[in-house]
Amino acid sequence: MKRLLLSAMAVVMSAAAALAGDGSENNPYTCAEMKSAMSSQQYLRDVWVEGYIVGYNTGMFFAPTPVFSAEGAPAGNLLLSDNKDQNSIAGCLNVLAISNADTSAELSLSSKPENLGKKVAILCSVIEKTMLNDYFTSQNVLNFRFDSGTVGIDDIATDSTDATPVYYSLDGVMTDPASLRSGTVYIEKRGNKTSKIVVR
Repeated sequence: MKRLLLSAMAVVMSAAAALAGDGSENNPYTCAEMKSAMSSQQYLRDVWVEGYIVGYNTGMFFAPTPVFSAEGAPAGNLLLSDNKDQNSIAGCLNVLAISNADTSAELSLSSKPENLGKKVAILCSVIEKTMLNDYFTSQNVLNFRFDSGTVGIDDIATDSTDATPVYYSLDGVMTDPASLRSGTVYIEKRGNKTSKIVVR
């Protein structure tokens, strides 16, 4: 009987493992799976994560101030969660910067408040663990799809060192280059390359 029970448990665990996300487009991570995948690393690169759009963040990435509604949402900033009725930052993925204008227009609650509560899968260029360890940030969205199918970017622009840089604060707000402050960390988007910079 004990052996039969152990065999049944092994089959159930094997089936559960087969259903688990792997970060690919066809099998994206859930937010919980992303958290588990990051238990021993600081970053994940070029992975798909799916969840519900539950709001946005008005604070800095190290001191989040989540808002679980669409009202007052900035462009290019989202919170994703496995729970459609999320009311805590814990376990959320904060999408800090959606620097592609077309993608931002389709995803952002500022332009599409009806996206609140919708399930979406996004391809993140970089996901980073924050100091809170139960809250994660994504630097940029390369592609996305709602449950109904792919709506995202068909052609990613080629990288260009001649492209004019666009700057964002860490909470995803576009910042005028003339107002960048020394010693402050910003997100720089140049062509299709996104990186963190510190102004000297």
